[in-house]
Amino acid sequence: INKIVGNIKYQLISSNGKVLLSLKPKKGVIYKIQYSTDKNMKKSAIINLKKAKTLSDKFKKGKTYYIKVGEVTNGKIKWDKIKKLIIK
Repeated sequence: INKIVGNIKYQLISSNGKVLLSLKPKKGVIYKIQYSTDKNMKKSAIINLKKAKTLSDKFKKGKTYYIKVGEVTNGKIKWDKIKKLIIK
């Protein structure tokens, strides 16, 4: 899944039960990933990131997750649309 949030281009890659968030971070910007197994993001969890990271311990192989990525600048967050990701 390739998307652009504000000025950030990111890629979510799922293989071998791992999810990689690939991005080129900007200085002073925090990125958030909100994920849930529910389409409406109920009972969701949020991960804060400052760089590209493999998120293997957060997801279970064979499950479907709904994920959105956000960019925090000056205390305000811009969220991308919710994307469906099946962990392979």
